[in-house]
Amino acid sequence: MRIMAVDYGDAHTGIAVSDPTGFIPGYTGVIDMHDPARCADLVAAAAREHGVGRIVVGRPLNMNGTSGDRIAKTERFAALLRERVDMEVVF
Repeated sequence: MRIMAVDYGDAHTGIAVSDPTGFIPGYTGVIDMHDPARCADLVAAAAREHGVGRIVVGRPLNMNGTSGDRIAKTERFAALLRERVDMEVVF
């Protein structure tokens, strides 16, 4: 199963897609988008285009391991993404 890794950011969101085994990274790209809903649309489209079966969203912890404002934004983005895809979206 192909897995997509997502590194969500306010202006730039990185994506990487594995090979069919789920172990070796293949396609990588950056989505330049400030609107979280539109970014979620573009990530969902890329997931469908590459035949992804699972999306893993990076959980941005602070350097001391605690949660901050960034994690709340990322969780809201993951919720938007879940509304747009018919596959598992995990942290």
